[in-house]
Amino acid sequence: TVNADPSPPPAPDIPGYDIFAILGIFSIMTISIIVVMKRKKN
Repeated sequence: TVNADPSPPPAPDIPGYDIFAILGIFSIMTISIIVVMKRKKN
Protein backbone atom coordinates (compact mmCIF):
# COMPACT_ATOMS: atom_id res chain seq x y z
CA THR A 1 0.00 0.00 0.00
CA VAL A 2 1.34 3.43 -0.96
CA ASN A 3 0.67 6.22 1.54
CA ALA A 4 0.41 9.66 -0.05
CA ASP A 5 0.82 11.32 3.37
CA PRO A 6 2.85 9.00 5.63
CA SER A 7 3.11 11.52 8.46
CA PRO A 8 -0.08 12.29 10.46
CA PRO A 9 -1.29 15.91 10.41
CA PRO A 10 0.03 17.92 13.36
CA ALA A 11 -2.79 18.66 15.79
CA PRO A 12 -1.51 22.04 17.11
CA ASP A 13 -1.28 23.53 13.60
CA ILE A 14 -4.86 22.54 12.69
CA PRO A 15 -7.52 24.00 15.06
CA GLY A 16 -10.35 21.90 13.59
CA TYR A 17 -8.46 18.61 14.00
CA ASP A 18 -8.98 18.45 17.76
CA ILE A 19 -12.62 19.55 17.39
CA PHE A 20 -13.41 16.72 14.96
CA ALA A 21 -11.55 14.21 17.13
CA ILE A 22 -13.52 15.27 20.23
CA LEU A 23 -16.81 15.20 18.32
CA GLY A 24 -16.02 11.74 16.96
CA ILE A 25 -15.19 10.33 20.39
CA PHE A 26 -18.19 12.05 21.96
CA SER A 27 -20.57 10.71 19.30
CA ILE A 28 -19.24 7.16 19.74
CA MET A 29 -19.67 7.43 23.51
CA THR A 30 -23.22 8.77 23.22
CA ILE A 31 -24.21 6.06 20.72
CA SER A 32 -22.77 3.34 22.95
CA ILE A 33 -24.63 4.74 25.97
CA ILE A 34 -27.91 4.84 24.01
CA VAL A 35 -27.42 1.21 22.91
CA VAL A 36 -26.74 0.12 26.50
CA MET A 37 -29.79 2.01 27.77
CA LYS A 38 -32.01 0.39 25.12
CA ARG A 39 -30.69 -3.05 26.05
CA LYS A 40 -31.38 -2.45 29.75
CA LYS A 41 -34.96 -1.29 29.07
CA ASN A 42 -35.85 -4.41 27.10
